[in-house]
Amino acid sequence: MADISPLNAVAQVRGVRHERDFQAWMARQRMTWKHLPYSRPEAGGETDAYLLTPARPPHALIVFAHGAGNDALFPQINLFRALLLAGYAVWTFDLDGHGRRSTTRFDPAIIPGAVPDAVKHARAVYPELPVHLLCQSFGGAVALGALVRGTLPEVGSVALLSTPLHVQPTARTVVFEVAGFCTPLCLAQRRDYGWWGLVPAFGRFKRDVYPIRLAHTTRGSWDYVRAVNETIAGVGLPESARRVQAPTLLVYGARDWIVPLAQGQTLREHLPCSELLVLPRETHYTTVFSPDTERAMLRWFGQHQRA
Repeated sequence: MADISPLNAVAQVRGVRHERDFQAWMARQRMTWKHLPYSRPEAGGETDAYLLTPARPPHALIVFAHGAGNDALFPQINLFRALLLAGYAVWTFDLDGHGRRSTTRFDPAIIPGAVPDAVKHARAVYPELPVHLLCQSFGGAVALGALVRGTLPEVGSVALLSTPLHVQPTARTVVFEVAGFCTPLCLAQRRDYGWWGLVPAFGRFKRDVYPIRLAHTTRGSWDYVRAVNETIAGVGLPESARRVQAPTLLVYGARDWIVPLAQGQTLREHLPCSELLVLPRETHYTTVFSPDTERAMLRWFGQHQRA
């Protein structure tokens, strides 16, 4: 493994319970957890990143980009566990402006470079492995922006979960998402997150755990929604998606009120090499937890792992 000093320190996680528990699970499986922060001067600070490696030599590298308001390790532990057990290495990082220990700022003009930067640092560790992208919600829009610009030629395939073309949360959408939070599938995730840890952040709620540091604020606690939509508009989706050459799997929940299925269907029409999987019972929040998502993701990366 290549040395990427001075970013080669292995750190213990000091944070919320699910991070400590996941690290302990990896240790029991003889897997390796490395904390590898790196500088993003254009975003005004440093990004937290984690390299998760299976017990045996990995056969491919997955770079993960999370959704708006989350971070490198929430809420995708079930996906990381499935990937590690299947023999993939995972590089996961905080998008600009996210993460308790990161110090970057979320600027719609700068954040499109976050995914190519993450891929660059991941490939410095495993230059010989094929690279694939796995992105949740807003992270998918950021990744598509990089793919549209042709700045990720090394990526073999992409899996996008609930990628938005526009986000407009309302009281109605929040009510429907809360209803999905009470489903057995979602509640089963308590094994990883506990009751409190399972509750996502929104607005100003839980921003001590999942902060969003905006480069520019004008309208209060929901400014990040404006920044998300400004970033997506800058990519020019969906029309610009026609320039994406990488095979792309799209996964959407039919009960998603934050990013409705119609957005996934529109994206599917514009992406030249894509496949759409619809999960009939899932919401925006529960799509990431679905066993169908895990199975589809592993099938997809398995089909394209030599790309």
